[in-house]
Amino acid sequence: LGFEDDFLVNGAVMRFNAPGHAFLNDCMVEYARNFHPRVWSANGPMLLTRVLRRKPWCNRTFLLFGVRRCKDVNILPPLAFYAIGYPDWELFFSAAKDASDYVLQKLKHSGSYSTHLWNELSGKASVSPESAYGRLAAAHCPMAYASSTTF
Repeated sequence: LGFEDDFLVNGAVMRFNAPGHAFLNDCMVEYARNFHPRVWSANGPMLLTRVLRRKPWCNRTFLLFGVRRCKDVNILPPLAFYAIGYPDWELFFSAAKDASDYVLQKLKHSGSYSTHLWNELSGKASVSPESAYGRLAAAHCPMAYASSTTF
């Protein structure tokens, strides 16, 4: 798990060692009880954050002060997966050299393991070869990039 920002825990990247982990079970129960089909992020980041905040060992105070470990759940800082936050998602797809360079430099120097592309927002974005997304795809996924017909 990783903090998306200072307050929300995002589940775009999750890893648990044991099947049937108590936190995942609690998330499934919460999902079944409080599913919101029309509220964006209610069944993702807000659900994960709600479940963590209810735990006596990981309450709101801990989350607000950026504690990275709540019992047996590790939560990485925002830069681990969300170096470019959702308000700036368009920077990934901008063909402007300064925007593309900014994204690539931020990812390189932030210690990111991966990056989230905010698909709910970016799913229909066009990709320019000059964009950070285009440059990353060409460098790290050359076969998929070369076979793409959407550029």
